[in-house]
Amino acid sequence: MKLYVKLIKYFGSLFSDPNRLAFDLEVIKTIISFLGLFATIFAGIGLYINYQEGRERLITERFTKAVEQIANKDNETVRIGGIYSLERIAQDSHKDYSTRG
Repeated sequence: MKLYVKLIKYFGSLFSDPNRLAFDLEVIKTIISFLGLFATIFAGIGLYINYQEGRERLITERFTKAVEQIANKDNETVRIGGIYSLERIAQDSHKDYSTRG
């Protein structure tokens, strides 16, 4: 409770003393800069997570399409394309290279 009262008093006294005006403005600028920094870091983390999820989704879609192509019994060219697709997935995603884990 004491911290709350001190903060109220501090923010209530902002800009009241002309001698402290420059200091008060610098404190506010610093607080805003830190908030901007935290927002940037938070947005970067969200962007990275979104990128990873999108990449995983793309690999899953490519794998599904390759399996469908391999299952095509009518066209050998399509089946060979499916095999090449699986090879490309194995090259791009080391995690999906082997079924053994």
